[in-house]
Amino acid sequence: MDDQRTKRALYERHGVAEYWLVHPGDRSVTIYRLENGAYGKPLVFGTEDDCGPAAFPDLRITVAAIFNDLPPLEANAV
Repeated sequence: MDDQRTKRALYERHGVAEYWLVHPGDRSVTIYRLENGAYGKPLVFGTEDDCGPAAFPDLRITVAAIFNDLPPLEANAV
């Protein structure tokens, strides 16, 4: 988690417009977008969602498809 905070601050400082964190453990995607020089509240998408990069608004990615090749999550996983 500390690594994520460090990268977020570095990317923000250098003006990276958008970055994605893909979380295989819970099958989610977190997207940070730069607004007025700072990252706002992250957008979080689950397997039932579609998402896409701000630079290509017509491109939609089905989150479930990102994880197609992973084994199913265990029902009792925490």
